[in-house]
Amino acid sequence: MEGSPLPDAAAVKTSRKSAGLGSALLASFCWLSAVACAPESQTAGGSVMYQEVMASTDPARAGRLVPGSAEEKAAIARFSDFLCSLTPAGVQDKTRQVYAEDAYLNDTLKEVRGVAAIEAYFLKTAQAATRITVEVLDVAESGGNYYFRWTMEIVHPKLADGRPSASIGMSHVRFDAQGKVVLHQDYWDSGSAFYAHLPVLGWLINWVKGRL
Repeated sequence: MEGSPLPDAAAVKTSRKSAGLGSALLASFCWLSAVACAPESQTAGGSVMYQEVMASTDPARAGRLVPGSAEEKAAIARFSDFLCSLTPAGVQDKTRQVYAEDAYLNDTLKEVRGVAAIEAYFLKTAQAATRITVEVLDVAESGGNYYFRWTMEIVHPKLADGRPSASIGMSHVRFDAQGKVVLHQDYWDSGSAFYAHLPVLGWLINWVKGRL
């Protein structure tokens, strides 16, 4: 009795590669869906926490630094210096000088509340990276809201094979009466600077970009 013909070795190899890629893509889509449908309370205007902080720190009600005052200039300088000092030592030395006790941070990758949590998050980030270089290009103010435009270059052993990864962004900041940050919301190209360098997910993002 004749047995069934053996499959071609190359076909088997290709089939296995396709199956592996399919599984990886499925995992990526599941991850993206999980992020998009996370159980955290979200609205079109951001998380509930973000909206609460936006309301509670509204300069029209909570007060603001006097435009052009020495206190305002010092607060802007402190925050700019902090962004440019994202090393483990810089984070440990300066976070509590810059952020208020109940400060809010969202860098598009993580949402954190409270100066202790912010310090821990920045410290973990700085320790994991080989180097983080930020240059503040300019600062604009409108009604007690401050906008810091910056460029950032990250060297991380697990991103882009350890090569520098550059990005551009802006931080929306509000200060309290003491000149400490109470709100820090980042807007930056995390897709190109971070997600695009992750295994499988990065390939997927670049594939989608190529199809547009």
